[in-house]
Amino acid sequence: MSSFRPFRPRRPQLFIALGSLTLLLILFLVIASILLLIPSNRIITEEDFEGVIFSNRNAADSLRYMLVNERTEEAYWTPSNAQIVDLEVRLESYVNEQVPILASWLNTYRRQYFGFIRDGKQLIMVVGFCKPVSIDWRREPVTLPESGGCYFEGQYDATNDDFLYLWEGVRR
Repeated sequence: MSSFRPFRPRRPQLFIALGSLTLLLILFLVIASILLLIPSNRIITEEDFEGVIFSNRNAADSLRYMLVNERTEEAYWTPSNAQIVDLEVRLESYVNEQVPILASWLNTYRRQYFGFIRDGKQLIMVVGFCKPVSIDWRREPVTLPESGGCYFEGQYDATNDDFLYLWEGVRR
């Protein structure tokens, strides 16, 4: 009696390996796409200051926490490096005129910048604080308690290139 075996095609190992690689590649592309959609903050370092520019989404999350009493933001935006450099030039002259006690310490403060729109104007909230702080200042907003009392904050009108206010905490 002859044994008859039906033909069963085998999946060669090469096709299995290619299928696994394809699946890994698709998974990698999906993760990379998600990471690219998450806005990231940008570090800015110049001769006289170091800071972080919060992305529009991260600014929205942070300002909701920081501007509890004001809550009149219409939208959020991410300031450019050039806008921050302009702000810093005006900050130095504003501090020299309005808050001279802060002038001698200004270059020792790190900064955070948050862009928002109010009454159709592009505004930038700038927060300055002494180093170090207990949180990751590149990702989380620094407030007076985290700064240990060495803190300032102000609002800059990027539309009119002028400071609306600057508040300085106590240096210890």
